[in-house]
Amino acid sequence: MEFEERYFREELDYLRQLSKLLATEKPHLARFLAEKDADPDIERLLEGVAFLTGNLRQKIEDEFPELTHGLIKMLWPNYLRPVPAMTLIEYTPDMDKSSVPVLIPRNEQFTTNAGEIRVDEVLPSDAKKEEPPPEESPENKTGIVRCDLIDCANNFKEITTMPARSLCQNFLNNILAPLHLYRQKSLIDATNAVINGASLTLTSIGRHLTGTASVKNKIKRVDRLLGNRHLQNEVSTIFQRITQKITRGMSRVVILIDWSAYHASRFQLLRASLACDGRSLPLMSCVVPSSQTANADVHERFLESLAECFSPGTDVIVITDAGFQGRWFQQLRSRGWTYICRVLGNHYYNVGNGWEKVSDSGTKASTTAIYLGEGLLGRDKNAQHEGHFYLYKSKPKGRRFKRSKERATRPSVTAKARTAGKSPWFIFTNSTEFSPKQVMKLYSRRMQIEQNFRDEKNPRWGFGLRFGASHSSGRVTVLSLIATLASIIMWLSGFSLENKGIHHKYQANTVKHRRVISLLKLAENVIRHSPLILNTLSLDAGLKVLQQRYTNMIMVY
Repeated sequence: MEFEERYFREELDYLRQLSKLLATEKPHLARFLAEKDADPDIERLLEGVAFLTGNLRQKIEDEFPELTHGLIKMLWPNYLRPVPAMTLIEYTPDMDKSSVPVLIPRNEQFTTNAGEIRVDEVLPSDAKKEEPPPEESPENKTGIVRCDLIDCANNFKEITTMPARSLCQNFLNNILAPLHLYRQKSLIDATNAVINGASLTLTSIGRHLTGTASVKNKIKRVDRLLGNRHLQNEVSTIFQRITQKITRGMSRVVILIDWSAYHASRFQLLRASLACDGRSLPLMSCVVPSSQTANADVHERFLESLAECFSPGTDVIVITDAGFQGRWFQQLRSRGWTYICRVLGNHYYNVGNGWEKVSDSGTKASTTAIYLGEGLLGRDKNAQHEGHFYLYKSKPKGRRFKRSKERATRPSVTAKARTAGKSPWFIFTNSTEFSPKQVMKLYSRRMQIEQNFRDEKNPRWGFGLRFGASHSSGRVTVLSLIATLASIIMWLSGFSLENKGIHHKYQANTVKHRRVISLLKLAENVIRHSPLILNTLSLDAGLKVLQQRYTNMIMVY
């Protein structure tokens, strides 16, 4: 409170002096300000104004380094970064063996030993070669290479984080266009921090922000970002723009929808993800209190927002687990979408042989997917749904539940998961386009969204949202937006790197007939070990390749 008190006293003294000066020079305007006896009403007014102006002055001074450094870098770049030591590099090609001028590739790397100035490694950020005029012979001519040299020892953090930030900015510019410029920059910086290793918590993101401001001011900046009411109201629009950009040009999309506790039991997250090869791509999320879990009105608003992102001719396939029942099927059917849903528990179905319990269908299941027929789901006439039924039971995988001594026992949760895992897949759908094997293959991709949840919440394998302490739905919503943006950037980066064949260099083995490390883990390793490779990537180009290959990628049986 020392700084707050200092600002308050300085502003209060200034207001008192200014009020006396005004009363002396302009007595017809403010003669009461010059009275010797202090008026309590006037004192209360001056103290209130001093408190507000002192608080405003403190906030401005907290952000002053960021503002001034940003302006100076634009107006006078060399002021904060003086001209470094220069090195002349001479190439002596053998002209007898080459009849054409020697081409020095752009961004070629040079290595030098440390001299009087301790620079362990020198990397050129830009290199150009001035060739002799074409009419002159290259013999006895010297090419000049101009390089911007960077001191890696002093600027290593900036070098390793800037390629990722440029990647974020180039890809997210159009998506974040409706936002205020300051919120755009803050959101991109927060996404870049998560990509570069920050956990999905307020303080961790603040500590990983780049820039010259103090860590305290960076954490305050993230705090203001998460609590920004305007951004919280714009999150749904951003999600829609993300979905539109990713699914643009796709004739068919397979959407995975599921609920998950986020990040504690007080909130639930309803998410739609695009099924892909490997991890799913998160598209849209909605954070609500736990009391509204599986609420039909929440489902309706969510599907309405999702439907606005697709063109009328897009074939939408929605895959969900057994937690979606009742009006859910009607809501999907009214939009002309195909749904593939699992049914569990004591539900009844009728395919022409009378009403049967879903839980009793295990005797009919086998390791070969079968079509049971067309019929009704639910005996209640007000909640009956027409569709097609499929049944399949996979072979036992031989898994055993292993719990460490540190983990608390949760027998009810374990028993429920064991029962669901051993139960056959009883699938209900409104389409006959796919064979039984294809239906089961499509439903098996539903696990991708569970991996997506783990990527965000797990502190060991993901972004560590579980460590978060945010207690308002608005802040958790902004965190889910940052997680979505970071996941998309890393997924597309890994996809582009894999298409270039770079993934083989980061494997622990020589396997080439299948994927060994996930796309997100590949991007994480490249950012950690070789961040300058990101300068060669274009996420928009990678997204275009995904859109062209998507149908063949997802319809592999």
